[in-house]
Amino acid sequence: MKLRSSVLIALLGVAFIVALQVLWLSNTYQLLREDFQKELTDLVEEALLKERDLRLDKFYADSTSTDLAFDQRADELTRFNEALNEEGLPVSLVAVDSIAKEMLSERRITNEITIDLIDASTGRVLATSNPRFHVHFGGFVASQAVAVNYERTHGVRVLVDNPYSIIFSRMIVLLIASLILLALVVWSILQQMRFIRQQDKIASLRQDFTYAMVHDMKTPLSSIIMSLRSLRSGKLDGKEELKQKYMGIAQDEASQLLDLTNKILTLSRLENHKLELHVDRVELKPLLDDLVQRFTVKATKKVSFDVQLSVPSMLADPQYLSEALSNLLDNSIKYSGEMVHIEVASHETFGHVILSVKDDGLGIPPQDLKAIFEKFERGEAAKRSRQGGASGFGLGLNLVYQIMDAHGGRVEVDSVEGSYSKFSLWFPKDIKTDDHE
Repeated sequence: MKLRSSVLIALLGVAFIVALQVLWLSNTYQLLREDFQKELTDLVEEALLKERDLRLDKFYADSTSTDLAFDQRADELTRFNEALNEEGLPVSLVAVDSIAKEMLSERRITNEITIDLIDASTGRVLATSNPRFHVHFGGFVASQAVAVNYERTHGVRVLVDNPYSIIFSRMIVLLIASLILLALVVWSILQQMRFIRQQDKIASLRQDFTYAMVHDMKTPLSSIIMSLRSLRSGKLDGKEELKQKYMGIAQDEASQLLDLTNKILTLSRLENHKLELHVDRVELKPLLDDLVQRFTVKATKKVSFDVQLSVPSMLADPQYLSEALSNLLDNSIKYSGEMVHIEVASHETFGHVILSVKDDGLGIPPQDLKAIFEKFERGEAAKRSRQGGASGFGLGLNLVYQIMDAHGGRVEVDSVEGSYSKFSLWFPKDIKTDDHE
């Protein structure tokens, strides 16, 4: 429920940010459109002035009259147009069109345009420079009409087709910045959601781990209490064989609890980089003989071992090497059928000594291979224990991974579900002897 609420809040947040971005860009677009309209109005005025100068040059070239002396001193464009209209030289829309195109081209604007002469009172188009002007899907933008006669009854305007390409090109920096900002916001929210999911997963794993630990500790504790109670009651006095059996049960169960406690403490030291490695040359045969004997005795199923050591000794921390191999052997026995055959081998390659443990047990599903070395991966041990499956806390393989990392090596796994599992421990031939603190 908490995750769903977080996702809903995150989606609403993204929607709100997108809405703000759209509103901001829409207002920016409208402002730029209005600025472009003002720019076009100024351009029309400038084009009309240039077109007027062309008509004046033509008038003086064709006439000897000096009646326009007062018009030469006038500043108003409309006065010149009135005078030139009386002389038979009205505004040339084609000329204004050509001048406007040239001016727009200097600004790298090549959109299709047309120049209209309109009735100022009705807005009706009286004449146009481009009768074939076609408005495309993007629409058009029109300048304000610039008066061309003294009474201001007629005006000239310019229409530019598809102005979006022009306006958006001026917004490109804003658009890129908006997309980057939106991407960062979405990424941040996705990271937050990922963090929340991880926290929920950790909380669930802790809950399952607590259940599994209590469940698996309950049996040895009960056995210890029952054995001590029987020994203390005096009922076993004189029954030395039975007495030794009960003492052995209590000792084995206590050792199991101690092993689990040491495993958790070792993991804590490894993760906090407080584990000290005491690297020494380890003779592999005595170490493996001891492990084989121990697991053969304690196994509740038929177990056979095949040990092939091409490399008889190697550099490693003896205690943690034994711990890593012990966890792999324990898993091989735990995750197998009524009987299991285990192959342990050593060989040297690429500057490493490789210790491998292979079994013909249940194997590992492909979808689980990436997660088997994560801490508490067996957090579902609680469910498996309830269903009568192999118990555990998901610490063993993570401990192996941490030990190999502390040695500067690595662990690899090769497995086929229902067929076999093979774990390979890659130890560097030359391990630094500095303590890992």
